[in-house]
Amino acid sequence: ARAIALALTLEGYKVRIFNRTPQRAHSLVRELGIDAEIVDSADIEGSLLVVNATAASLAGESLPISFDGADSDLLAYDLVYGETPFLQAAREAGLRTMDGKPLLAAQGARSQSVAVLGRASADSDGVEALRARLRPGRLPGRRRRTCAA
Repeated sequence: ARAIALALTLEGYKVRIFNRTPQRAHSLVRELGIDAEIVDSADIEGSLLVVNATAASLAGESLPISFDGADSDLLAYDLVYGETPFLQAAREAGLRTMDGKPLLAAQGARSQSVAVLGRASADSDGVEALRARLRPGRLPGRRRRTCAA
């Protein structure tokens, strides 16, 4: 959640953070020094991207989030790879989904780069894969709202 919130903020997105423990959300924002809105519910209205950065998917648990009324361009992104209840719910609502496989691959490539080259490469395949799934007309310059769940 920390890395995602920081990366999205640095890319120019407005970020909303929902955490079942609000104090943890406030701590995350304070420690990272980012400008993010802490919300009391996982309201996705107006969001372009919803990120599940919780451990709920690892346990096969659903999240307190409804995709009803979501923007048809919304991308639901779960950091866990494989099928999850979060992704299934988004897909059933007719939304685009993406699991954590590209991020896992990018982390592996970065680790390999460090092992072979002695430094991290500038390649960011995981970020590029995510960008490719976002609609071209809705990139960071548009300042659409983003919700990290």
